Amino acid sequence: MLDPTEDLSLFQLRQATMADFAFAEALTHDNMVGYYRRHNLVWRGDLFLSSWRESENFVLQADGVPIGVMRVTEEDNSLHIRDVQIAKGYRGRGAGTFC
Repeated sequence: MLDPTEDLSLFQLRQATMADFAFAEALTHDNMVGYYRRHNLVWRGDLFLSSWRESENFVLQADGVPIGVMRVTEEDNSLHIRDVQIAKGYRGRGAGTFC
């Protein structure tokens, strides 16, 4: 559980570029593989690329190292968090809360 007094300053969020796509796809695929198996789904990189292009994408870093991805979309007058993926080893340490 996150301690609300914990210093979250080790995290930085930056705008993603296409150079970050491979990292984002691999992280998302790895995190979602169990869900895909349970529901007999097949990962489709082409669909991930399409959704990447339609979203505003951010890379979460810890001390300059990429550890996560946050993707948002805008619809009418609202902003929707489409996806937050955090690498194993950084979960439960405030990374998702930071996003």
